Amino acid sequence: MLKESIDKAYKFLSDRCPDKYRINEIISFGYPFRRIRININAERNPEKNLTEIYSLILQTLAAGRNTNEQLRIFLGLPHDDFLLKELYFLRENGLIALSGNEWRVMPAGFDFIKDNSILRVPSSEKFEFLIDGVTGDLRPYTNRLFCDSINKLDSVIKNQNRDAALVSERFNDISDVFKQVNENKAMLVDFANEIDFDRLEYEDYFLIEYIPVKKNDNSLEPYIEIRSVKEPFQLDKSLNNTIRLQYPAIIYKFSDSFREEINYLQALSPQVIPATKEAKKDEIIEYLTLWETKQKFIESIKTTSKILLIESPWIKKATLEYIPYFEELLKAKKTLIILYGIPNLKKNISNNDESVLDELNKLKAKYEYNFSLIYLPSFFNIKKISFSGSHIKTLIKDLDYYISGSYNFLSLKSNSNSIVSNEESHLIRKGVKERWSRYVKDYQLPIALFKSIL
Repeated sequence: MLKESIDKAYKFLSDRCPDKYRINEIISFGYPFRRIRININAERNPEKNLTEIYSLILQTLAAGRNTNEQLRIFLGLPHDDFLLKELYFLRENGLIALSGNEWRVMPAGFDFIKDNSILRVPSSEKFEFLIDGVTGDLRPYTNRLFCDSINKLDSVIKNQNRDAALVSERFNDISDVFKQVNENKAMLVDFANEIDFDRLEYEDYFLIEYIPVKKNDNSLEPYIEIRSVKEPFQLDKSLNNTIRLQYPAIIYKFSDSFREEINYLQALSPQVIPATKEAKKDEIIEYLTLWETKQKFIESIKTTSKILLIESPWIKKATLEYIPYFEELLKAKKTLIILYGIPNLKKNISNNDESVLDELNKLKAKYEYNFSLIYLPSFFNIKKISFSGSHIKTLIKDLDYYISGSYNFLSLKSNSNSIVSNEESHLIRKGVKERWSRYVKDYQLPIALFKSIL
């Protein structure tokens, strides 16, 4: 079903691409929401037919037919309790008053004749809404959520099920959503500070990546849109603003191939080297096999002149092999930055080797001025950045080049005789300064860390 929808979306949106852009990839993914139900007290406008009856009663009274019998005859109503019941309702709400056996219209009644929307009826009911699992913003819950995607974005909202903190002190937010759902025909009065229902659910969306038509057009940058999986594939502006902050990291996380990385690089330069070609030093982009990546990694540590950055999801025993090289680099008063960490939400345990982290922390204590070891999940949480961690594998050496691909620099323990899963990388010599700048802009790392190159 999603495959057919992707094909339809591609055909539909290809004809609507912005000038000088084309669609590079369409990925389906599940976006997280907490579906919440609470008990509320509200005030609603009466149903339309009742509103019309109230207006007619008030206008009839204002015209001088102000006894029960005069009203009944004029309105053509039978002898029953309906009219009396509605008259007393209008009196309870301050629209009319009774003097002897005659009714008179109060100022609020004349206001109602002019504007039927001012009358509200008390109501006790249940109200359901969604909490955005990434931003925490509230959204209306109007249709059942559906998710058929394998890819799912991690929820940043980690509150326990039915935790009252999810709704406490959020009256204004809940009130705004309630009015939106009811088209301003109802108003929230108050709600119980407890949750009746709470469940993490996902909704399918399409992530559409656009890249320049001309591969060597450096004046244009790739970008993404978040759209509904249902025709006509409406742009979700709210999610679009949230997810675009995670581009291109989200592409690396959800794409099942290297197509997006290669196409992105081709957009920078047509000089991508096929795997069968021997790389030359003056090539802008160089393909590296698994073993070539490891050799280049060690070479990069040894030959760094000012600063080296490594971003890797996990730190394992494999890192022990490189610690002596790290120390040589730090002794020479060069800067080393290691970014790591992706949470294990299923097992609630660390994905990293604690003994290796101890060794790195000893190194950090020894070289505190030029070694930064940053656990990204905690760092993002402090900075209020909408990432739960990082699955990116990147190395940046000075302004010379960066390496990006599937090779886990600090967790893949291997040699040429090992039997391991295949990995590959690309070494890129163009746009290196811009790559450094991303860490200041997207990760909010202190620019002082990069003073030697930026």
